This record gives sequence, C-alpha cells and structure tokens, in this order.
Amino acid sequence: MGRLLHTFRTTITASQSMKLFTARKDPKRSLPEHFLYLAAVCNACGGGAEAQVLDNIVRYASSELSTVLMAKYNNGRYGRLRQVEELAHFAQAVET
Repeated sequence: MGRLLHTFRTTITASQSMKLFTARKDPKRSLPEHFLYLAAVCNACGGGAEAQVLDNIVRYASSELSTVLMAKYNNGRYGRLRQVEELAHFAQAVET
C-alpha cells in the first residue's frame, strides 16, 4: 500500500501551495470540506504548513466567528491539524 501511495503521490512547490492557501474559500464548500482540501494541500507540499491551514480557516470565517475561533484555539496543544478540524466542525455547527 505504501508503494502505491508513493507512486501516485502529488507534490506541489512552495509557491503553488501559498497560492492555494491564500485563495478564498469556495462558497459552495462547507468549512469541514474546506479543511479537508487544505489538509490535502498541506500534505502535497510536504507537510509543515499546519499554521497556514489554521490561518485560512480563521481568516475566511465571519468576523464574529473568527474571534470565537481564535479564542478557542490552544497554541500549546499537540496535533494542530486535529484542532483545526475540530474548529472547522464547530464553526459549521454555529453557522447552521
């Protein structure tokens, strides 16, 4: 299975990933779906871009929700992507 994943792995450059990270969220896409998209971009650029995933989720939320998401964010917690996923699901629940 590992060889199969390695064979079909997608890699992108740092400049391509920054362009994708700074793009505005598609209005048809929910926040959890957008998180999955950003996590795939993070993996394709070699990982280590979890801060950009958080930044994009918080930046394109509504102004009130953005403040709440930043208040709920715990910088000392291990597993940044897991926490961003939880924040995206929280934001989706609040918006609906």
